[in-house]
Amino acid sequence: MTSPGAGLVQLMRDVRRLFQETSLLLETADQLMKKSEWILETNQCVSVTTVPGSAAYWLPQCAFRFYKNEHYQHVLAFVSVVFDDSDNDRLVVEPLLTGGWFGFKRGTRVARQSYEFDDAFTHIYQVPRRDDGTLVSNNPQDLFPDYKDQAESVTTLGIPLLEVTTSDQLKNRLIVPLLAGIESRAVT
Repeated sequence: MTSPGAGLVQLMRDVRRLFQETSLLLETADQLMKKSEWILETNQCVSVTTVPGSAAYWLPQCAFRFYKNEHYQHVLAFVSVVFDDSDNDRLVVEPLLTGGWFGFKRGTRVARQSYEFDDAFTHIYQVPRRDDGTLVSNNPQDLFPDYKDQAESVTTLGIPLLEVTTSDQLKNRLIVPLLAGIESRAVT
């Protein structure tokens, strides 16, 4: 029988292992996106806080990657793994693999100032929300009345993370539908 302290150490090791596996998934997504000329917008992949008064945010709620493409300069694509929502426990009952894009006004070139890192887990707020790989689109202002970014639309898809165990599944269940959706809905 292990002591409570040893159990806590094991818990932290398990969380670290989860993040290492998530890193491999995101690096594979980067490679798959790059094959279609989508390059990283930023190398950052998590957003956390480091102050005692915000301990709920010490661990990331989401790991993410943002991408841009010269042919779709008004589109910001993303792939993310959503672990939790510290503000609403009911929104995330299992980890999700999500992808999507923000559509900005045509002629706009997306810049880092155009979005927040938290935008990568917009899928959990979509109405209606589907976690079966179906694309769902909304106006960001309808989802978030205080939304200040300049995006005119957000489209996402999500699937349970544990259903994706190979790079082929990642490609076929998330990346291919994501890129096909951008191509068909986000005219260059």
